Amino acid sequence: KCYLGVMNPGNLKTHRACAVNCIAGGIPPVLLVRTASGEARYHLLVGPEGEPINRQVLPLVAEPVEVSGRLVRRGEQLILFAAPAEIRRLSPAAD
Repeated sequence: KCYLGVMNPGNLKTHRACAVNCIAGGIPPVLLVRTASGEARYHLLVGPEGEPINRQVLPLVAEPVEVSGRLVRRGEQLILFAAPAEIRRLSPAAD
């Protein structure tokens, strides 16, 4: 919501607090992925069975991550089904 909505272009650490509030409030997390050519792709992030994983991803908001899971396209929407244990921070969090 932050990245795609009124805070656009709300991304990275400067908008972390907003994203954490939205995700903690129930808005599903979206993973921004850049292709090799730099094109932005957005993946709705859900658990392995499609369940919300909002609370589990809060410590990783606005951090570069690596995710292993199953990517499904439903119309124009990309949905990434991933277990929280399969989401790993790529670099240490900056304080």
